[in-house]
Amino acid sequence: MVYEYGEFTPNQVADIKHLIQKKIFFLLIVVDPETQGQYKSVNVPAAFDDILRMLAGFNDLLNHPTEVVSISCRLKAALEEYQKGNEYDFKVYRRLILTAGKEVESIKEV
Repeated sequence: MVYEYGEFTPNQVADIKHLIQKKIFFLLIVVDPETQGQYKSVNVPAAFDDILRMLAGFNDLLNHPTEVVSISCRLKAALEEYQKGNEYDFKVYRRLILTAGKEVESIKEV
């Protein structure tokens, strides 16, 4: 498919979707009470920001597929849940992250 900045092969688009999905699922293990000790140096809000910026760029390149809005909303909600500190609910956070990660597969080229 031809885009503003050139032509991308289906494999390139699939590779970026996979990379975004991996980054989203990484947000789960860095916060999981059973694994977070190994990732104390990770700045979780900065990791969210990185993914949201990547999604925004991908959104522009693919001519604004609607799935990106849903993914971004879920990620923003997960970040807000995480930022509740000691009062955050890991189960809610986990569900939002898993759903957002799964939704990446549904992004279509427009």
